[in-house]
Amino acid sequence: MNSKELVEKALNDAIPQIVENLKKDIQSHVTWEIKEQISKNVIGAVNEWFEKEVLPEIKILLTTEKAGVLGSVPELANGINKLLADSLIETAKKKLESEYNKREVFKALFGY
Repeated sequence: MNSKELVEKALNDAIPQIVENLKKDIQSHVTWEIKEQISKNVIGAVNEWFEKEVLPEIKILLTTEKAGVLGSVPELANGINKLLADSLIETAKKKLESEYNKREVFKALFGY
């Protein structure tokens, strides 16, 4: 067999594998595209349903319960302020403790 025949034989032997790989790649790509389209359609349908069915009910609820919602704002603000204050106090304590520990280490090492 000469080199041309060897190349032709190698190509002919490789064709089924090449075709199989192409089929797999095409199938994978098509599957991905189908999933993307389904996802877009489902998300669109859910958004449309939410806007038509749920959002109007939320607006009605907020409108009818407006006084109660607004009345609870000061209490919620006080709770948030307390949480923030407690957190700041705890952070300050940790920083002071850390500074004290650093100072003690420097004293021990350098006699400051």
